[in-house]
Formats: sequence, structure tokens, C-alpha cells
Amino acid sequence: MKVKKQILRTKNWSIAMLLSGLSIASGTVLAEELAVDPNDVVAPPTGTTITALYSLNTKSSKLYSDSNMVLNNVDFKTNIGLLRLGHVYDVGGFKILPQLLVPFGRIDLAKDLGAQSAVKHTGFGDPIVGATAWLVANPESKTWFGIPIYLSVPAGDYDGSTGPFNIGENRWKLITQAGVAKGLTDKLLAEVIGEVSFYGKNDDFYGRTMKQESSQSLMGHLTYKATEKTSLSVSYYHTLGGETKVDGIKQDDSKNTNRWLATASTWFAPGWNFQVQYGQDIDVKNGIKEDHRVNLRLAKLF
Repeated sequence: MKVKKQILRTKNWSIAMLLSGLSIASGTVLAEELAVDPNDVVAPPTGTTITALYSLNTKSSKLYSDSNMVLNNVDFKTNIGLLRLGHVYDVGGFKILPQLLVPFGRIDLAKDLGAQSAVKHTGFGDPIVGATAWLVANPESKTWFGIPIYLSVPAGDYDGSTGPFNIGENRWKLITQAGVAKGLTDKLLAEVIGEVSFYGKNDDFYGRTMKQESSQSLMGHLTYKATEKTSLSVSYYHTLGGETKVDGIKQDDSKNTNRWLATASTWFAPGWNFQVQYGQDIDVKNGIKEDHRVNLRLAKLF
């Protein structure tokens, strides 16, 4: 056991630090498992069908362990697309939004990173199915409270020899959230979302078995309605927990990540919305730190 533990410790760059903070299967490479955008807590009208296409792009160059930077020449890029489909139903007086999310795209680790060789993967990620139920949806009082629950299904492309650098994750994942939105004025909207995620085991993580403790995230948005069609938002994301074990050995890689994001959104035609986002990690305890993130979204509601 001591020899085995030493082997895993010497491969920290390819196991512990690389895993922490990566969540590619959800379509985003974020600390939180499924990022909630500004205005997502506000319930659409019953009968609305939602189709959206996302382009999520990141660039990272620094690797951290226990809040200390250990490498500053990491060359890691992601270009992930995400197709989102949903429809709003009325069930017993409550609004319910079942959804399907299908991630796809490319990840690129341009240079060797510790024991991990350079990686380029293109393909589909793990599909995500779920639904949001709004227990409160009152436009008159500008108040909404919703509970989303999602299940990530291990059906995406995965290569065990590249560990966390995959489009898919080779494990089941349950993502639970609760969000509240409140209109502070006719032009200001505040949203707060909590998330707790639970993970199944990955039985082919560099040929070993990887298990992960639950992780917790807190997300907040403040949105200003600049015009009838255009809004501007600032967001904050904080994630904790999620320590992993590989073959039963703790990797000391729990998350403690802070991130900011700015959003501009506009309705440019009836039912059509375009959104652009820019953000970056503020600080990272363990894992790869995002230098830049640019997200685009085109949505059609009908």
C-alpha cells in the first residue's frame, strides 16, 4: 500500500491537481457542475418551448496546488458546444421545465503536464436530463423560486488513459440546485442559486477507480435592464468540496474556487435572444485556473 500510495502521489499533476476544477461533461469547464446564467431562475410562460445553442470557450495557463501556483506554462484550451432543449408545462398549478442538454466539442492540452501527455479530444459529452420545478413564480411581486434536478448519463466519449482530460466522464452524476430570483426595482433583478452535486465512481481513471465526495456551489447574479430588450449582468461563482480518492487514496484536491462573469443579453427579433459572456477565475485552491472565458448563446423561444 505504501508503494501504491507513493505512485499516486508522484502522479499528482495528472490526477489530483488536474482533476480538481474540471467538469467537461456538463458542457462547461467550470468549478460548478452546471452553471446557471442570469435570468435562468425567472420562469418562462407556460407553453414556451426553448431551444438554445451555446459556445463555451476557455484558455488556461496556470496550475495550483493548495493555493500555490506550481506551473505557469500550462497550455489548455476548450471549445465546447451545448444544445439545450426544453418545454414549460403546468402541472398541478406549478411550472415544470423538463430539459435535455447535449454537450459536444473539443479539448486541447497542447503540452505535456506532469505525467500526462498532450491531449486532443473531439466528440460528444455526457448527455444531461432533468427538470426545474417552480414552487413560486409570481411576476406581479417579481418573485421566483425554483428547484432544478439533473442527471448526467455516462454516454459520452471517454478515454481512460487521459483521466480528467475528456469530453465525457465515465460516471453518473446527480446535480441538485435551488434558486431564488427577486426584482429589486423595475430595472434590477437579483438571483441566488445553491448547488450540491453527487458523483458515481469512475472505474477507468488512468486504469484505476476514482471516487469523489460531493461538491457545493453558490452562484449569484445582479441584472440591470438597460432597455426593454437589452440587459447587463455581473455574476459571482464559488465552489467548495469535491475531494477525490483514487484506489481509496485521498488526493487532497478539494475545490475552493472563486470566479466572476459579465453578461450582455439582447432580444434582437421576436423570440430570438443573443447572449455574450466574459469572465475568469479569481483564485483557485487546486487545479487549473482559467485565464479567460468567452461564452456565446443563441436562443429561440416559441
